[in-house]
Formats: sequence, structure tokens, C-alpha cells
Amino acid sequence: MTILEKDLKILWGRAAGRCSYCNEDLTRTFEQGSITLGEMAHVIARSQNGPRGSAEFLAENERDKYENLILLCPTHHRLIDKAPRNFAVEDILEWKRRHEEKVNFSLSNIEVQTFYELCERVAIILLENSQIHKQYGPESLVANSNPFSDVSDIWSLKKLTKIIPNNRKIINIIEKNIGLLKYTQKKTFYLFKEHAEAFELNTQSRLDREAVPRFPIEFKNMIEECMDE
Repeated sequence: MTILEKDLKILWGRAAGRCSYCNEDLTRTFEQGSITLGEMAHVIARSQNGPRGSAEFLAENERDKYENLILLCPTHHRLIDKAPRNFAVEDILEWKRRHEEKVNFSLSNIEVQTFYELCERVAIILLENSQIHKQYGPESLVANSNPFSDVSDIWSLKKLTKIIPNNRKIINIIEKNIGLLKYTQKKTFYLFKEHAEAFELNTQSRLDREAVPRFPIEFKNMIEECMDE
């Protein structure tokens, strides 16, 4: 078996592109292109003879799935595989659980006092997403002028490590402070939420184009109008 693209995308997205042990950022972007330092490590090796491969509670045809994978930097991937007796299956899975829990916590544990303060926080995140989309997205100048450039690879990486985590952060911040929104503002927010969730699903496994709502410009306008007051 091989690791399916869907499992790779889920792994990178839930780890936010960082090592699940040391939290190192595993992406690098240069003018000439991007590289990934992250390695998709098997908790239980694919073969019986590999690191921790003798574990009997996971069939070999299940070992390339997300549940048995962990995103690590090269150093910690080598560490767990060179000294497998020192790193039990349960310990490695605990690293993964804690890291993903930390990512989720950092995206949701923000409480503010005013709608203006909420908009301030959301505006900064939207600005980062907008800049990434402008620089690397399918409608970017580079993508349109040179279809053979590396920009599509950079865009795929940025979606997993920046855009999707940022979208989750926006959703979680607003839901944590939903009482600050008026009814019409809530309706606008839910348009964004529908877009963000469909965008994430489409990144993990391609959906029909019509199934992914475009980014609602009214959400951006709502945030910017608040900032202008």
C-alpha cells in the first residue's frame, strides 16, 4: 500500500505543518519555490520487520492511514526509528494527540470584550490569507503568467499549513464570541463558515466545483467596515 493523498493532507493540516514533537515549522518558501522538511512517519512500521512493526493490533493494510502516521522533523523521525525500543507506540501517539490538541487550543481559546476587538483579530488573519492567495493562489500573477512555475505546489502547501488553520482560527474566535454579533452579522459569518468548511473538504478530497462556495466578500466587508468606524 501507499499513503493516500487524503491522509497526507489531513496529517499536515491537523499538525499545522509543524513537527509533532518539537513544534518546528516544517515549511520553507523561497523566490524560486518551496520545500517541505516534514516527514510522514509511521507509528507502527509498514512491515513487520520495521520499527515497532511487530505490533499485532494493527493490520498491515491499515498502516498507511492517518491514524498510524505522525508528522515529524527529520531529526525526530530518525530518532524514533533508530531507537524503536525507546519509543513505544503509545508514547508516539501521545505526542501526536498533544500536538494536535495544542494546535486546536491555540485556534479557539480567545475571548474578547467588544465587536471591534473581535474584528481587529479577524482582520489580521484575513490579511494574511489574502496576501497568500494574491501571491500564490490560482488567480495570482505568477500562476497566470507561468503555468509551469512552482507556484501551484506552494499554493497547495500554504492551503494546508496557513489558509485552513487560519480559517479554523477565524471560525473558533467568532464562535467563542458569537454573542457580540447582531443577527445579520451572524448570517454573514455563517456564509464564511460554509465556505471555509467546504474549502477544507475540497483540499482533502476534491469536490465538485459547485459544491465549494466562493469566499463571501460581504464577510470581508463586514470586518473592514467595523475597522473603519
